[in-house]
Amino acid sequence: MSYIKLFKNKITRKEEMMFEYNKLDEMLKNASLNYNTRPVEKFENYSPSEMSNILNHSFEDDSIINFRNDFSRLSFKDIPFFNSIKYFLSIINREGEIKLTAAGNFPPKYIKELYSKSFIDDASLENKSVKALNEMDIPYIHLTKVICYVAKLVKTHKGAISLTRLGKNMLNQDFDLLKLIYTSFYQSYNLAYMDDYPDFDFSQVFPFFVLLIGKYGDIPRSLDFYYSKMINAFPALNVPLDLEEFADIDMDADIDFNEICKSAFEFRIIENFLVLFNVVDYNQNSKIIKKSNIFNELFLILPNNTLLKINSEKIM
Repeated sequence: MSYIKLFKNKITRKEEMMFEYNKLDEMLKNASLNYNTRPVEKFENYSPSEMSNILNHSFEDDSIINFRNDFSRLSFKDIPFFNSIKYFLSIINREGEIKLTAAGNFPPKYIKELYSKSFIDDASLENKSVKALNEMDIPYIHLTKVICYVAKLVKTHKGAISLTRLGKNMLNQDFDLLKLIYTSFYQSYNLAYMDDYPDFDFSQVFPFFVLLIGKYGDIPRSLDFYYSKMINAFPALNVPLDLEEFADIDMDADIDFNEICKSAFEFRIIENFLVLFNVVDYNQNSKIIKKSNIFNELFLILPNNTLLKINSEKIM
């Protein structure tokens, strides 16, 4: 066999191998696409690709869960935590800057003023004198200040609190302020800050709970109903992030992490978050949840396969 013929044979074989490789690559891509776009029952028939969007890109452009563009019907006066934040900022704006106490707290004079607005009811304060109140006596006011720091609306310099440039700009931008404090609450704030429960990974999966409320919340349903769906979708949700804190506990001790997780979820996500924004109605005694009118006016949740259709149309 001549060298020329041998060389041609090698070229032909290489072309055949490249063809087979490209064919295999295309098959793998199609298999991956089919896997990532298939509906998954435990994800409410959203696909793995859509779940990635929900968990990692909610409230961003082209996201399945987002704020509505038209907020003309949104009643800001009915969102307690928003009003607490805005009034807190307005006090600081009025004063220019406010000297904090030695402990770093907001002065009692202004705590009394903010508390008198009754934005949020706090039954634990019924027997306390208003004159003696300080920031740490009123959890939602302390939380108001914390979220303002987390959202970079305020800053401290030489022991005095004042508005940042962003904080000043947000004073007359109600919808932008609401979006900022809402996303800051679950994306930047440590949800475990105000309780003694173990640390569970609620922030990562929180948007899926919003999706569940959107889908099922028209009818009053139990906390157990929603929690079981969360655990079904994310079986490791009830595993504490830091297991080392339980290293010294007797292994024979009867510790029900599932119940602990459910109680933490109830406090952190429902009572100390969604209720403060009035996006759900929640009865603490019966453990019944129902979405509010605010929820419908604030959020837009796309059905499954919507993004796939939109992307297909863009390609075409």
